Amino acid sequence: MNALAEGIIEAGDIFRETVKSVEADVVRVTALIQDHERVISSRIEEISIEQAHEFAIELREKLKSASPTIQKRIIRSFVSEVHVSNDNIVIVGQKSNLAEIVTGSLKS
Repeated sequence: MNALAEGIIEAGDIFRETVKSVEADVVRVTALIQDHERVISSRIEEISIEQAHEFAIELREKLKSASPTIQKRIIRSFVSEVHVSNDNIVIVGQKSNLAEIVTGSLKS
């Protein structure tokens, strides 16, 4: 690339077309990243511990009153894995405080 930039060699038509294509891809991907960042930042809201607790209570009530199909859909929306052994159950999800959200208990 330095030899090309310094004018030692000339770029062929195929190389120039490839560079233009890559530059267009960079512009397109940059725009997509900016769009996604705007969407993500508009959807993320900080909530208080009290709001999380209220959400947990509401979610638990909805789970108890929902049909089994809806219960599965709700649980699958935030639980990615469940590992069960003879003396242990491990629930894996996107949130670090998943157990608190599911049980509605808050640690001080």
